[in-house]
Amino acid sequence: MKKINRKSLAAFTAAVVFISSFLTFPASAADISGKAPEKVAQLQTSNGNVSLKVNHADLEAQRSSLRRSAAVLPAKFDLRSDNGTARVTNVKSQGANGTCWAFGAISSAESSLLTHMAANGTRFSTAAQAGRTVDLSERQLVWFAFNGRNNGDVSQFAGNDTFSTTRTPASAGGSRFISVPTLARWYGCADEKDLPYQTDSNGLLAYGANPSLQTVSRAHLENAVYLPEPVQDGVIDTAALTAIKNAVKEDGAVSAGYYSPVSSTENARFFNSATSAYYSFGHFDSNHEITIVGWDDHYSRRNFNAGCRPPKDGAWIVKNSWGTGSSSRVGADGYFYLSYYDLSFDEPTSFEMEPITYSPSNTSHEYHDIYQYDGVGLGGGWYTMNQPASFANVFTARSNSTLKAVSAYTISGGSKVTIDVYKNPESGNPTSGSHVASLTRYFDNAGYYTVDLGNQACDLPKGSTFAVVETSSFVRNGSQRYAMLYETGQ
Repeated sequence: MKKINRKSLAAFTAAVVFISSFLTFPASAADISGKAPEKVAQLQTSNGNVSLKVNHADLEAQRSSLRRSAAVLPAKFDLRSDNGTARVTNVKSQGANGTCWAFGAISSAESSLLTHMAANGTRFSTAAQAGRTVDLSERQLVWFAFNGRNNGDVSQFAGNDTFSTTRTPASAGGSRFISVPTLARWYGCADEKDLPYQTDSNGLLAYGANPSLQTVSRAHLENAVYLPEPVQDGVIDTAALTAIKNAVKEDGAVSAGYYSPVSSTENARFFNSATSAYYSFGHFDSNHEITIVGWDDHYSRRNFNAGCRPPKDGAWIVKNSWGTGSSSRVGADGYFYLSYYDLSFDEPTSFEMEPITYSPSNTSHEYHDIYQYDGVGLGGGWYTMNQPASFANVFTARSNSTLKAVSAYTISGGSKVTIDVYKNPESGNPTSGSHVASLTRYFDNAGYYTVDLGNQACDLPKGSTFAVVETSSFVRNGSQRYAMLYETGQ
Protein backbone atom coordinates (compact mmCIF):
# COMPACT_ATOMS: atom_id res chain seq x y z
CA MET A 1 0.00 0.00 0.00
CA LYS A 2 1.24 3.47 -0.83
CA LYS A 3 2.38 5.35 2.26
CA ILE A 4 0.35 8.51 2.86
CA ASN A 5 1.93 11.09 5.13
CA ARG A 6 -0.73 13.75 5.48
CA LYS A 7 -2.95 13.28 8.53
CA SER A 8 -6.37 14.88 8.47
CA LEU A 9 -9.08 15.94 10.88
CA ALA A 10 -12.73 16.17 9.87
CA ALA A 11 -14.57 18.80 11.89
CA PHE A 12 -18.05 20.21 12.51
CA THR A 13 -20.87 18.04 11.19
CA ALA A 14 -23.63 20.16 9.72
CA ALA A 15 -26.57 18.33 8.12
CA VAL A 16 -29.20 16.49 10.13
CA VAL A 17 -30.33 12.94 9.36
CA PHE A 18 -33.42 11.52 11.03
CA ILE A 19 -32.63 7.92 11.86
CA SER A 20 -36.11 6.66 11.07
CA SER A 21 -35.92 7.71 7.42
CA PHE A 22 -32.22 8.24 6.62
CA LEU A 23 -33.18 11.35 4.69
CA THR A 24 -30.88 14.36 4.80
CA PHE A 25 -32.24 17.80 5.62
CA PRO A 26 -30.61 21.20 6.14
CA ALA A 27 -30.34 21.85 9.87
CA SER A 28 -32.74 24.76 10.13
CA ALA A 29 -35.55 25.55 12.51
CA ALA A 30 -38.19 25.16 9.80
CA ASP A 31 -37.04 21.67 8.87
CA ILE A 32 -37.18 20.34 12.42
CA SER A 33 -40.38 22.03 13.56
CA GLY A 34 -42.40 18.83 13.27
CA LYS A 35 -39.99 16.83 15.43
CA ALA A 36 -40.79 18.41 18.81
CA PRO A 37 -37.48 20.23 19.28
CA GLU A 38 -36.69 22.27 22.37
CA LYS A 39 -34.51 25.35 21.98
CA VAL A 40 -31.79 25.52 24.64
CA ALA A 41 -29.53 28.26 23.23
CA GLN A 42 -29.68 31.19 20.81
CA LEU A 43 -26.90 33.42 19.48
CA GLN A 44 -27.94 37.07 19.74
CA THR A 45 -26.64 40.61 19.48
CA SER A 46 -27.61 43.67 21.50
CA ASN A 47 -26.18 47.11 20.70
CA GLY A 48 -23.46 45.37 18.74
CA ASN A 49 -22.47 43.07 21.60
CA VAL A 50 -22.46 39.38 20.74
CA SER A 51 -23.64 36.82 23.28
CA LEU A 52 -25.28 33.42 23.52
CA LYS A 53 -28.48 33.19 25.52
CA VAL A 54 -28.19 29.72 26.98
CA ASN A 55 -29.98 27.49 29.43
CA HIS A 56 -27.18 25.96 31.50
CA ALA A 57 -29.33 23.06 32.72
CA ASP A 58 -27.80 20.53 30.33
CA LEU A 59 -24.30 21.93 30.80
CA GLU A 60 -24.71 21.45 34.55
CA ALA A 61 -25.58 17.77 34.11
CA GLN A 62 -22.75 15.37 34.78
CA ARG A 63 -23.12 11.68 35.44
CA SER A 64 -21.22 10.79 38.58
CA SER A 65 -20.40 7.35 37.18
CA LEU A 66 -18.47 8.97 34.35
CA ARG A 67 -16.53 11.55 36.37
CA ARG A 68 -12.80 11.21 36.07
CA SER A 69 -11.37 9.75 39.23
CA ALA A 70 -8.49 11.63 40.77
CA ALA A 71 -6.16 11.43 43.71
CA VAL A 72 -7.08 13.40 46.80
CA LEU A 73 -6.71 17.06 45.93
CA PRO A 74 -4.49 19.31 48.03
CA ALA A 75 -6.12 22.03 50.10
CA LYS A 76 -4.06 24.61 48.20
CA PHE A 77 -2.69 24.55 44.67
CA ASP A 78 -1.11 27.20 42.43
CA LEU A 79 0.00 26.77 38.81
CA ARG A 80 2.52 29.57 39.26
CA SER A 81 4.63 27.11 41.21
CA ASP A 82 3.62 23.47 40.90
CA ASN A 83 6.52 21.70 42.61
CA GLY A 84 8.79 24.47 41.35
CA THR A 85 7.38 24.50 37.81
CA ALA A 86 5.33 27.36 36.38
CA ARG A 87 2.46 26.09 34.21
CA VAL A 88 0.91 29.48 33.57
CA THR A 89 2.16 32.55 31.70
CA ASN A 90 2.59 36.08 33.02
CA VAL A 91 -0.27 38.54 33.52
CA LYS A 92 -1.14 40.61 30.43
CA SER A 93 -3.31 43.68 29.87
CA GLN A 94 -6.34 43.94 27.59
CA GLY A 95 -6.25 47.73 27.77
CA ALA A 96 -9.50 49.67 27.33
CA ASN A 97 -11.08 46.92 25.23
CA GLY A 98 -13.82 44.31 25.57
CA THR A 99 -11.41 41.47 24.85
CA CYS A 100 -11.31 39.66 28.19
CA TRP A 101 -12.91 36.62 26.51
CA ALA A 102 -9.85 36.23 24.26
CA PHE A 103 -7.40 36.68 27.15
CA GLY A 104 -9.20 34.03 29.19
CA ALA A 105 -9.17 31.52 26.34
CA ILE A 106 -5.56 32.19 25.35
CA SER A 107 -4.33 32.03 28.95
CA SER A 108 -5.94 28.60 29.34
CA ALA A 109 -4.45 27.47 26.01
CA GLU A 110 -0.97 28.66 27.00
CA SER A 111 -1.23 26.82 30.31
CA SER A 112 -2.26 23.64 28.50
CA LEU A 113 0.81 23.84 26.25
CA LEU A 114 3.05 24.42 29.27
CA THR A 115 1.49 21.38 30.94
CA HIS A 116 2.32 19.22 27.91
CA MET A 117 5.85 20.62 27.79
CA ALA A 118 6.43 19.99 31.50
CA ALA A 119 5.34 16.38 31.03
CA ASN A 120 7.96 16.08 28.28
CA GLY A 121 10.73 17.58 30.40
CA THR A 122 10.64 21.25 29.34
CA ARG A 123 9.99 23.27 32.49
CA PHE A 124 10.07 26.90 33.53
CA SER A 125 10.60 28.19 37.05
CA THR A 126 8.50 31.37 36.78
CA ALA A 127 5.44 32.53 34.87
CA ALA A 128 7.51 35.32 33.32
CA GLN A 129 10.02 32.80 32.00
CA ALA A 130 7.23 30.57 30.68
CA GLY A 131 5.62 33.55 28.96
CA ARG A 132 8.79 34.35 27.05
CA THR A 133 8.54 30.96 25.32
CA VAL A 134 4.78 30.40 25.10
CA ASP A 135 3.06 33.67 24.19
CA LEU A 136 -0.01 33.35 21.98
CA SER A 137 -1.80 36.15 20.13
CA GLU A 138 -5.06 37.41 21.61
CA ARG A 139 -5.34 39.99 18.85
CA GLN A 140 -5.47 37.31 16.14
CA LEU A 141 -8.36 35.59 17.93
CA VAL A 142 -10.25 38.86 18.41
CA TRP A 143 -9.85 40.15 14.86
CA PHE A 144 -10.41 36.97 12.86
CA ALA A 145 -13.35 35.75 14.92
CA PHE A 146 -15.22 38.70 13.39
CA ASN A 147 -13.35 38.67 10.07
CA GLY A 148 -13.60 34.97 9.37
CA ARG A 149 -14.60 34.87 5.71
CA ASN A 150 -12.09 32.85 3.71
CA ASN A 151 -11.74 32.62 -0.07
CA GLY A 152 -9.98 29.26 -0.07
CA ASP A 153 -11.48 25.81 -0.47
CA VAL A 154 -14.83 25.87 1.33
CA SER A 155 -14.09 22.51 2.96
CA GLN A 156 -10.85 23.75 4.54
CA PHE A 157 -11.65 27.02 6.30
CA ALA A 158 -15.45 27.12 6.03
CA GLY A 159 -15.81 29.76 3.32
CA ASN A 160 -18.01 32.72 4.24
CA ASP A 161 -18.65 31.79 7.87
CA THR A 162 -17.87 34.53 10.37
CA PHE A 163 -19.22 36.10 13.51
CA SER A 164 -20.40 39.65 12.86
CA THR A 165 -20.95 42.81 14.85
CA THR A 166 -21.84 46.45 14.21
CA ARG A 167 -19.08 47.43 16.62
CA THR A 168 -15.34 46.97 16.33
CA PRO A 169 -14.14 43.44 17.11
CA ALA A 170 -12.27 44.77 20.15
CA SER A 171 -15.44 46.26 21.65
CA ALA A 172 -18.03 43.62 20.70
CA GLY A 173 -17.37 41.33 23.65
CA GLY A 174 -17.50 37.57 23.46
CA SER A 175 -17.30 34.27 25.29
CA ARG A 176 -16.32 30.66 24.72
CA PHE A 177 -19.08 30.41 22.12
CA ILE A 178 -16.88 32.59 19.92
CA SER A 179 -13.38 31.60 21.04
CA VAL A 180 -13.90 27.82 20.86
CA PRO A 181 -15.16 27.53 17.25
CA THR A 182 -12.66 30.12 16.04
CA LEU A 183 -9.71 28.22 17.50
CA ALA A 184 -11.18 24.87 16.45
CA ARG A 185 -11.33 26.30 12.91
CA TRP A 186 -7.52 26.62 13.13
CA TYR A 187 -7.68 30.41 13.09
CA GLY A 188 -4.97 30.39 15.71
CA CYS A 189 -3.27 30.07 17.83
CA ALA A 190 -0.69 32.40 16.30
CA ASP A 191 2.32 33.56 18.26
CA GLU A 192 2.32 37.02 19.83
CA LYS A 193 5.19 37.96 17.50
CA ASP A 194 2.96 37.17 14.51
CA LEU A 195 0.33 39.71 15.57
CA PRO A 196 1.20 41.70 18.72
CA TYR A 197 -1.46 43.18 20.99
CA GLN A 198 -0.72 46.84 20.27
CA THR A 199 -2.76 49.63 21.86
CA ASP A 200 -2.73 53.39 21.43
CA SER A 201 -2.29 56.04 24.13
CA ASN A 202 -5.92 55.54 25.17
CA GLY A 203 -5.50 51.78 25.55
CA LEU A 204 -7.52 50.97 22.42
CA LEU A 205 -6.45 47.96 20.36
CA ALA A 206 -5.00 48.66 16.92
CA TYR A 207 -7.61 48.14 14.21
CA GLY A 208 -7.13 45.56 11.46
CA ALA A 209 -4.70 42.77 10.69
CA ASN A 210 -2.86 41.35 7.70
CA PRO A 211 -5.29 38.85 6.07
CA SER A 212 -2.43 36.39 5.60
CA LEU A 213 -2.42 35.89 9.38
CA GLN A 214 -6.00 34.61 9.42
CA THR A 215 -5.10 30.91 9.25
CA VAL A 216 -1.71 31.01 10.96
CA SER A 217 -1.78 28.33 13.65
CA ARG A 218 1.31 27.61 15.73
CA ALA A 219 -0.74 25.37 18.02
CA HIS A 220 -4.10 23.68 17.47
CA LEU A 221 -7.00 23.43 19.89
CA GLU A 222 -7.78 19.76 20.53
CA ASN A 223 -10.56 19.87 23.14
CA ALA A 224 -12.59 22.58 24.84
CA VAL A 225 -14.10 21.09 27.98
CA TYR A 226 -17.19 22.87 29.31
CA LEU A 227 -16.78 21.97 32.96
CA PRO A 228 -19.87 21.62 35.18
CA GLU A 229 -21.46 24.82 36.42
CA PRO A 230 -20.80 25.19 40.16
CA VAL A 231 -23.79 27.51 40.69
CA GLN A 232 -27.04 25.60 40.33
CA ASP A 233 -30.29 27.29 41.35
CA GLY A 234 -28.38 29.61 43.66
CA VAL A 235 -26.61 26.74 45.42
CA ILE A 236 -22.92 25.81 45.14
CA ASP A 237 -22.32 22.26 43.87
CA THR A 238 -19.18 20.98 45.61
CA ALA A 239 -18.79 18.19 43.03
CA ALA A 240 -18.50 20.86 40.33
CA LEU A 241 -15.83 22.66 42.36
CA THR A 242 -13.90 19.39 42.53
CA ALA A 243 -14.22 18.86 38.77
CA ILE A 244 -12.79 22.34 38.10
CA LYS A 245 -9.92 21.73 40.52
CA ASN A 246 -9.12 18.43 38.81
CA ALA A 247 -9.00 20.19 35.44
CA VAL A 248 -6.67 22.93 36.74
CA LYS A 249 -4.30 20.44 38.35
CA GLU A 250 -4.22 17.92 35.50
CA ASP A 251 -4.68 20.03 32.35
CA GLY A 252 -3.81 23.63 33.26
CA ALA A 253 -5.60 26.92 33.82
CA VAL A 254 -9.37 27.14 33.36
CA SER A 255 -11.11 30.13 31.80
CA ALA A 256 -14.30 31.31 33.55
CA GLY A 257 -16.66 34.25 33.90
CA TYR A 258 -17.75 36.32 36.90
CA TYR A 259 -19.46 39.63 37.61
CA SER A 260 -16.98 42.51 37.65
CA PRO A 261 -18.16 45.75 39.31
CA VAL A 262 -19.42 48.41 36.93
CA SER A 263 -19.05 51.30 39.37
CA SER A 264 -16.59 52.44 42.02
CA THR A 265 -19.33 52.01 44.63
CA GLU A 266 -19.80 48.35 43.71
CA ASN A 267 -16.06 47.80 43.59
CA ALA A 268 -15.58 49.21 47.08
CA ARG A 269 -18.37 46.97 48.32
CA PHE A 270 -17.28 43.70 46.70
CA PHE A 271 -13.49 43.97 46.45
CA ASN A 272 -11.09 44.19 49.38
CA SER A 273 -8.04 45.81 47.80
CA ALA A 274 -5.93 45.21 50.92
CA THR A 275 -6.26 41.42 50.58
CA SER A 276 -7.15 41.20 46.86
CA ALA A 277 -10.32 39.31 47.79
CA TYR A 278 -13.57 39.52 45.81
CA TYR A 279 -17.09 38.36 46.57
CA SER A 280 -20.37 39.66 45.15
CA PHE A 281 -23.46 38.41 46.92
CA GLY A 282 -26.70 38.32 45.01
CA HIS A 283 -27.53 37.06 41.54
CA PHE A 284 -25.44 38.97 39.02
CA ASP A 285 -24.76 37.85 35.45
CA SER A 286 -21.09 37.41 34.61
CA ASN A 287 -19.58 40.20 32.50
CA HIS A 288 -15.84 39.52 32.62
CA GLU A 289 -13.68 36.53 31.75
CA ILE A 290 -10.71 35.54 33.87
CA THR A 291 -8.47 32.51 34.38
CA ILE A 292 -8.46 30.11 37.33
CA VAL A 293 -4.86 29.13 38.13
CA GLY A 294 -5.34 27.55 41.55
CA TRP A 295 -7.30 27.47 44.78
CA ASP A 296 -7.05 27.72 48.55
CA ASP A 297 -9.68 25.82 50.54
CA HIS A 298 -8.65 27.57 53.75
CA TYR A 299 -8.65 31.13 52.44
CA SER A 300 -10.52 32.87 55.23
CA ARG A 301 -13.89 34.44 54.61
CA ARG A 302 -12.66 37.25 56.86
CA ASN A 303 -10.31 38.37 54.09
CA PHE A 304 -13.39 39.65 52.27
CA ASN A 305 -15.07 42.95 53.05
CA ALA A 306 -17.03 43.15 56.28
CA GLY A 307 -20.73 43.23 55.46
CA CYS A 308 -20.06 41.38 52.20
CA ARG A 309 -18.54 38.10 53.25
CA PRO A 310 -19.16 34.64 51.80
CA PRO A 311 -20.75 32.01 54.04
CA LYS A 312 -17.61 29.83 54.21
CA ASP A 313 -13.85 29.83 53.64
CA GLY A 314 -12.32 28.95 50.28
CA ALA A 315 -11.40 30.83 47.11
CA TRP A 316 -10.08 30.50 43.59
CA ILE A 317 -6.72 32.04 42.71
CA VAL A 318 -7.51 34.18 39.68
CA LYS A 319 -5.28 35.57 36.95
CA ASN A 320 -6.80 38.73 35.49
CA SER A 321 -6.08 40.64 32.27
CA TRP A 322 -5.81 44.16 33.67
CA GLY A 323 -2.03 44.29 33.97
CA THR A 324 -0.01 44.34 37.18
CA GLY A 325 -0.22 47.99 38.21
CA SER A 326 -1.35 48.93 41.69
CA SER A 327 -4.93 50.13 41.88
CA SER A 328 -8.12 49.45 43.77
CA ARG A 329 -9.25 47.02 41.03
CA VAL A 330 -6.23 45.11 39.73
CA GLY A 331 -5.22 42.96 42.71
CA ALA A 332 -1.77 41.90 43.86
CA ASP A 333 0.49 41.53 40.80
CA GLY A 334 -2.59 41.10 38.61
CA TYR A 335 -4.07 38.25 40.69
CA PHE A 336 -6.95 38.13 43.15
CA TYR A 337 -8.98 35.67 45.21
CA LEU A 338 -12.54 34.90 44.12
CA SER A 339 -14.78 33.22 46.68
CA TYR A 340 -16.07 29.74 45.84
CA TYR A 341 -19.48 31.11 46.83
CA ASP A 342 -19.70 33.95 44.34
CA LEU A 343 -22.96 33.22 42.51
CA SER A 344 -21.90 35.03 39.32
CA PHE A 345 -19.20 32.45 38.54
CA ASP A 346 -20.00 30.58 35.32
CA GLU A 347 -18.79 28.87 32.13
CA PRO A 348 -15.57 27.28 33.43
CA THR A 349 -13.75 26.03 30.33
CA SER A 350 -10.53 24.12 29.83
CA PHE A 351 -8.86 24.86 26.48
CA GLU A 352 -6.84 21.69 25.90
CA MET A 353 -4.24 22.06 23.17
CA GLU A 354 -2.56 19.38 21.06
CA PRO A 355 0.19 17.53 23.00
CA ILE A 356 3.21 19.19 21.42
CA THR A 357 6.37 21.02 22.36
CA TYR A 358 5.49 24.55 21.35
CA SER A 359 7.63 26.52 18.92
CA PRO A 360 6.83 30.12 17.91
CA SER A 361 7.74 29.41 14.30
CA ASN A 362 7.93 25.70 13.52
CA THR A 363 5.61 23.57 15.62
CA SER A 364 5.25 19.92 14.63
CA HIS A 365 1.47 19.41 14.71
CA GLU A 366 -0.42 16.27 15.64
CA TYR A 367 -2.76 16.73 12.64
CA HIS A 368 -1.78 18.61 9.50
CA ASP A 369 -4.99 19.18 7.54
CA ILE A 370 -8.63 19.87 8.35
CA TYR A 371 -12.00 19.42 6.64
CA GLN A 372 -14.96 21.55 7.74
CA TYR A 373 -17.89 23.55 6.42
CA ASP A 374 -18.74 25.30 9.66
CA GLY A 375 -16.62 28.14 11.01
CA VAL A 376 -18.89 29.22 13.87
CA GLY A 377 -19.24 25.95 15.75
CA LEU A 378 -22.61 25.66 17.42
CA GLY A 379 -23.89 28.23 14.96
CA GLY A 380 -27.02 30.22 15.66
CA GLY A 381 -27.88 27.97 18.59
CA TRP A 382 -29.00 24.47 19.35
CA TYR A 383 -32.05 22.35 20.00
CA THR A 384 -32.64 19.05 21.71
CA MET A 385 -35.36 16.55 20.81
CA ASN A 386 -36.64 13.17 21.93
CA GLN A 387 -36.45 11.50 18.50
CA PRO A 388 -33.15 9.95 17.34
CA ALA A 389 -31.30 12.17 14.87
CA SER A 390 -27.80 12.20 13.43
CA PHE A 391 -25.61 14.82 11.78
CA ALA A 392 -23.52 14.27 8.67
CA ASN A 393 -21.02 16.01 6.43
CA VAL A 394 -19.71 14.74 3.10
CA PHE A 395 -16.25 15.90 2.01
CA THR A 396 -14.08 15.43 -1.06
CA ALA A 397 -10.44 14.60 -0.36
CA ARG A 398 -8.24 17.48 -1.50
CA SER A 399 -5.12 15.30 -1.64
CA ASN A 400 -3.93 11.78 -0.91
CA SER A 401 -4.24 11.64 2.85
CA THR A 402 -5.27 9.57 5.87
CA LEU A 403 -8.29 10.45 7.98
CA LYS A 404 -6.96 10.16 11.52
CA ALA A 405 -9.58 11.93 13.65
CA VAL A 406 -12.97 13.62 13.69
CA SER A 407 -14.45 16.24 15.99
CA ALA A 408 -17.69 16.40 17.92
CA TYR A 409 -19.68 18.93 19.93
CA THR A 410 -21.59 17.78 22.99
CA ILE A 411 -24.13 20.04 24.66
CA SER A 412 -24.55 18.12 27.91
CA GLY A 413 -22.49 16.34 30.49
CA GLY A 414 -22.71 12.56 30.22
CA SER A 415 -23.12 12.59 26.44
CA LYS A 416 -22.83 9.52 24.26
CA VAL A 417 -21.47 10.17 20.76
CA THR A 418 -21.48 7.57 18.00
CA ILE A 419 -19.28 8.21 14.97
CA ASP A 420 -19.43 6.42 11.62
CA VAL A 421 -17.33 7.09 8.52
CA TYR A 422 -18.36 6.03 5.00
CA LYS A 423 -16.21 6.23 1.87
CA ASN A 424 -17.70 7.23 -1.49
CA PRO A 425 -21.35 7.45 -0.36
CA GLU A 426 -24.15 7.96 -2.86
CA SER A 427 -25.30 11.55 -3.35
CA GLY A 428 -27.93 12.45 -0.76
CA ASN A 429 -27.32 9.33 1.33
CA PRO A 430 -24.33 9.80 3.66
CA THR A 431 -24.82 6.39 5.30
CA SER A 432 -24.21 4.51 2.03
CA GLY A 433 -20.82 3.57 0.60
CA SER A 434 -18.10 1.59 2.35
CA HIS A 435 -18.47 1.65 6.12
CA VAL A 436 -14.83 2.13 7.16
CA ALA A 437 -15.00 3.29 10.78
CA SER A 438 -17.44 3.04 13.68
CA LEU A 439 -16.89 3.97 17.30
CA THR A 440 -18.70 5.23 20.38
CA ARG A 441 -17.34 7.67 22.94
CA TYR A 442 -18.70 8.95 26.26
CA PHE A 443 -17.91 12.44 27.53
CA ASP A 444 -18.16 13.55 31.13
CA ASN A 445 -18.69 17.17 30.12
CA ALA A 446 -20.17 19.23 27.34
CA GLY A 447 -17.76 20.85 24.90
CA TYR A 448 -15.78 20.39 21.70
CA TYR A 449 -13.71 17.23 21.33
CA THR A 450 -11.25 15.67 18.91
CA VAL A 451 -11.73 11.92 18.60
CA ASP A 452 -8.80 9.92 17.25
CA LEU A 453 -9.87 7.03 15.02
CA GLY A 454 -6.96 4.86 16.15
CA ASN A 455 -6.65 1.68 14.10
CA GLN A 456 -9.76 2.68 12.13
CA ALA A 457 -7.93 5.52 10.39
CA CYS A 458 -8.64 5.32 6.67
CA ASP A 459 -6.73 6.27 3.52
CA LEU A 460 -8.36 8.86 1.27
CA PRO A 461 -7.20 9.04 -2.36
CA LYS A 462 -7.44 12.51 -3.86
CA GLY A 463 -10.93 13.13 -5.27
CA SER A 464 -12.63 10.41 -3.23
CA THR A 465 -15.56 11.35 -1.01
CA PHE A 466 -16.19 10.46 2.60
CA ALA A 467 -19.06 11.05 5.01
CA VAL A 468 -18.78 11.55 8.76
CA VAL A 469 -22.05 10.72 10.54
CA GLU A 470 -22.53 11.44 14.24
CA THR A 471 -25.25 11.02 16.85
CA SER A 472 -25.00 12.87 20.16
CA SER A 473 -27.39 11.96 22.96
CA PHE A 474 -27.74 12.31 26.71
CA VAL A 475 -30.23 11.58 29.47
CA ARG A 476 -32.26 14.37 31.05
CA ASN A 477 -34.71 13.58 33.86
CA GLY A 478 -34.74 9.93 32.86
CA SER A 479 -35.47 10.62 29.17
CA GLN A 480 -33.12 10.29 26.20
CA ARG A 481 -32.48 13.57 24.36
CA TYR A 482 -30.69 14.12 21.04
CA ALA A 483 -28.66 17.21 20.20
CA MET A 484 -29.51 19.21 17.08
CA LEU A 485 -27.40 22.15 15.92
CA TYR A 486 -28.59 24.76 13.45
CA GLU A 487 -27.44 27.97 11.81
CA THR A 488 -29.10 31.05 10.39
CA GLY A 489 -27.90 33.58 7.85
CA GLN A 490 -25.92 32.96 4.68
